Amino acid sequence: MAKLGYSDYFVEKPSGISGSAIFFKRSRFECLQQHSVAFGEDASQFFMYTKLKDIPSGQTLIFGETHLKAKPKFVEERIK
Repeated sequence: MAKLGYSDYFVEKPSGISGSAIFFKRSRFECLQQHSVAFGEDASQFFMYTKLKDIPSGQTLIFGETHLKAKPKFVEERIK
């Protein structure tokens, strides 16, 4: 993605098998801050966000996402 002009913020699960990423176009946005918070018994669930500045307008955007366990048996962990 870097060759296409994108930067990323990647957070890997402790197992190393997968994770989540936020991508943004470097020519359009300036990254001001990135952070993640792990939760759950094994820290494999997390919230992550990136604070970006839209270069043309100067406005600030915060984009966040979660990585949660999807299997039905983990419903209680997702709603804590």
